[in-house]
Amino acid sequence: MNNHSSKNNDIAIIGMACRFPDANNYDDLWKNLCEGKCSIKKTSDESWNAYNIHESTEDFCKYSGIVDDYDKFDASFFNISPREAKNMDPQQRILLEEMWHCIENAGITPAVLSKVKTSVYVGATGNDYDLVSLTQDKVDSYSSLGSFSCMMANRISHFLGLSGVSVTVDAACASSLIALHQAKQSIRNGESDYSIVAGVCLAYHPWRYIAFSKSHMMDIDGKCKVFDENANGFVQGQGVGVVLLEKYDNAIKQKHKIWGIVKGSAVNHNNSSITVTSPSVIKQKEVILEAYRDAKISPENTTYIEAHGTGTSLGDPIEIEALTQAFEEDTDEKGSCYVGSIKSNIGHTGSAAGIAGIIKVILMLQNRKIVKTINLNSVNPIINFCETPFIPATSNCDWSNNDKKLVAGISSFGFGGVNSHVIIEEFENNIDRSDDCIHDKFPFVLTAKTLPSLKGNIEKWKNFLGTSSFTNASTKQISRGLTLGRESFCYRTGFIMNKKEVLEIRKQFTPANCAITRIAGCYVDHEKNKKMESKSAFLSLPEEEAFKYFDIFKKTLSGTMGKNMLNMEFPIDQEMPGGTQEFLMKLKASKLEDDMLLEEFYDKVIATYEYAENYY
Repeated sequence: MNNHSSKNNDIAIIGMACRFPDANNYDDLWKNLCEGKCSIKKTSDESWNAYNIHESTEDFCKYSGIVDDYDKFDASFFNISPREAKNMDPQQRILLEEMWHCIENAGITPAVLSKVKTSVYVGATGNDYDLVSLTQDKVDSYSSLGSFSCMMANRISHFLGLSGVSVTVDAACASSLIALHQAKQSIRNGESDYSIVAGVCLAYHPWRYIAFSKSHMMDIDGKCKVFDENANGFVQGQGVGVVLLEKYDNAIKQKHKIWGIVKGSAVNHNNSSITVTSPSVIKQKEVILEAYRDAKISPENTTYIEAHGTGTSLGDPIEIEALTQAFEEDTDEKGSCYVGSIKSNIGHTGSAAGIAGIIKVILMLQNRKIVKTINLNSVNPIINFCETPFIPATSNCDWSNNDKKLVAGISSFGFGGVNSHVIIEEFENNIDRSDDCIHDKFPFVLTAKTLPSLKGNIEKWKNFLGTSSFTNASTKQISRGLTLGRESFCYRTGFIMNKKEVLEIRKQFTPANCAITRIAGCYVDHEKNKKMESKSAFLSLPEEEAFKYFDIFKKTLSGTMGKNMLNMEFPIDQEMPGGTQEFLMKLKASKLEDDMLLEEFYDKVIATYEYAENYY
């Protein structure tokens, strides 16, 4: 194969978010993976009895990886009434939440996504909520919209105001990787500028556990033992993962953070295998090789495979055999590539399994560390790893490839015969810290729709300060993401500091110690008869009103603003002519009690919004 990798077809992952068992975000997930934590728990008898199951459940798997608080939802944030929210599949609700976290993580506002071609591809399967809704005494008018799977993608498009392709993909366990494959194709073909890709699985109804247990697919002991000689089935897991994709060249041009690069992908079907659920060595091998051809790189450059790895006595040996045959087309090396599976930690998350594997691989690439696959005590004797290119990841270790870029493959195979494979390459993140010296202090802004939400954001920010994500990022990068890359809401707090100062105040940074203000966050454009976002997240004033409130602003700034905190409030009642630039120049020329404070505020805050491209 040609080892030359063209960037023209590369797709950048520029944002991600997730919730999995015992992990409300990817930092929690990474911590759990490094600690080798098993997040599988036994389900209570009470939860099963609520569904009136009329048969013995003694020999069925009653273990699962459960996502916390998936029954909670901030309906008003998404402009959804409580009645409609009550009748929505919780998968729709949790998707909306993590989609929002994802675009905030990327630093891309809804306004940006809505002005270009942004598509949505969601992998989802199962009908647990349908079964629950059928037991209700009365059918609500919102019941149908709340249960159709197409709405999982469509609600995202509707809320963000997107006009691109919006589809839900159902291919069982392969759903989310196929969603990513279709999104990749859409961006390459010029049909999309951005693409939101997600996978979700909230499996909670006993029918699934009973049916799969009767099919001898599930481990009644509650452990997914991938590649182990005692492997006897998977354990159900819940989860949701979302990533935002963009063409690599555009991501570089826009200076977006890049988590990883999608080099290639492929999808096929098993054709006429023995049964509809039987895996095929030949077809798995073919889809893997096709993904590498699409990526224009060789399998020999790959040093990690995130296997489908369901922990079944039949599926695991077949998967390793298919991988071996595919790799041996290009290399005869033995033991050169690690292999593992996240399913041993969180269970089999079904339609979210592929995206779970993607996020795990991204986290390993970011940290250049391979995490162990738990519950692997004695290797399945059917799998002779010594004669393959693969090494089971039985312990945490550093990840390197002789100064070459790290490359990983991710597999997902649906029980209906659909196979998918994706190739991810690391992005060499050369952080530009030049502006950290020129502009030592930067504005940091936190906003929310409600006061309780802002206080929650302050606590989340405080926790973020203790993570490697904060340590490894440049001050400019973090500031830019908070100020320009997030939607601006009416409840706000902020400060101007350098990274050292931020870390020094971490312990004191609590809602009680923050100057919080409520600012009207939009105005009415009477000509267009619709609400328009203000141009300044701090001033919250449109251009024609900025000049009018100069005296008010001057008084507020000199009287209430502390050295590092911003605390401003402006009434907005009518439009007045005047130019923002004239306003700013007059502001800079004015004399306040603290000229240095004014100068700092102008250079570090106002310029941030009005001349953002030059500033950042």
